[in-house]
Amino acid sequence: MRSPLVALLLAAPLAADNIELLQPELIRQMEAVERAVDRSFRSTASGQPAAVGAARGIYLPGYGTVFSIEVNLVPTTNLSPFRRSYSDDEIRDLNLRKRAGLEPLRQKMRDILVAEGPGLTKLAPGLEVALAVSLFHFPWEDRTQLPKQIVIGAARGTLSGETVLTTRHY
Repeated sequence: MRSPLVALLLAAPLAADNIELLQPELIRQMEAVERAVDRSFRSTASGQPAAVGAARGIYLPGYGTVFSIEVNLVPTTNLSPFRRSYSDDEIRDLNLRKRAGLEPLRQKMRDILVAEGPGLTKLAPGLEVALAVSLFHFPWEDRTQLPKQIVIGAARGTLSGETVLTTRHY
């Protein structure tokens, strides 16, 4: 057991030589987009999609950047000792309200990318900027016609109010 551990520790410094670091300015620009995505989903307005976690930006060599966040389309309380179940009508209503929120969510995602994507000036214009929103669901929810994830994106150099963004549902 000891010799494989020693071999791993000896090889670690060699592997570290192959680390490719991002430009500090690109890191700062990506962090600014992360903050903008967070702000967009930290709304306290009732009925608005709410972030479940923080936005994260990822750089993929040869592709571009992907910003991801998990969002609850219709924030509601989970089951608890004080609320032991939801009726079938309440579950159906929640599904309908979430489905109705998909188009406004896609528009919000588009607005975020068009506003923030061009600021990634250290990213080559031909590389993609994408926003992936994972939709939060409770285990007891009806997920009929609700995707798990929505991803939109476009090449950074084409992002403007006229840009046609690629949208995919998973």
